[in-house]
Amino acid sequence: MTAATLPVRHARAKGWWGMVVFVATEATLFGTLVGTYVYLRFHNAHWPPGQLPMPPVLTPPSYRRPLLRSNPDSSRHRIRC
Repeated sequence: MTAATLPVRHARAKGWWGMVVFVATEATLFGTLVGTYVYLRFHNAHWPPGQLPMPPVLTPPSYRRPLLRSNPDSSRHRIRC
C-alpha cells in the first residue's frame, strides 16, 4: 500500500473536547438537580416542609461590614458598607 491509500485519522481539537466535557458536566448537574427534586417530591410526604421559622434578616448584613472593612484594599477602592 502506498501512503495515498492509507486512511488518515485526525485528532479532535482541544476546544472540541473542552466543550464536550463542559456540556457533559452541565447536563450532569442539571440532571442531579431534577433527580433530587423528584426524589424529595415523591419520597417525602411533607415536601416542602411547612412551619419553618423565619430566617434572620438583619444578621447577614451586620456580618458583612466587618468582613468588607477587613479587606486591605478597601481604602483604595472606597467600599461603602
